[in-house]
Amino acid sequence: MNRWFDTVKQWVNVCGLGYASTGCGYFDPVSSSLAYLDCGQTGTSRPKNLFRITNAGRTSTATGVLRCDDVSGLVFTDANHGLAIGDHFYELASTYLVGTSDGGATWSRATSFFERL
Repeated sequence: MNRWFDTVKQWVNVCGLGYASTGCGYFDPVSSSLAYLDCGQTGTSRPKNLFRITNAGRTSTATGVLRCDDVSGLVFTDANHGLAIGDHFYELASTYLVGTSDGGATWSRATSFFERL
């Protein structure tokens, strides 16, 4: 079992502003000392929606923007490299894969999941 969950003795608010909508958000514990959290859509009160969580959950740093209406998956293989599955307008046909190599500061489209016939 991941140490992130084994050692939790209290809960802390790592996002601060809450979620921007009801269906967004994704949490990925990368190691016992690092996690990433997608806090939903961006807005004027939250220009970045991807947070790097460190210091046993006491420090959250806004690191980038994950531009998806809905995130279906988020996984980081290390502190810098990650993949996310997202879509626009909550439609399966608009599902796409994006990747980052700079800790979530920037994301690039990797490939399309579906092709329209």
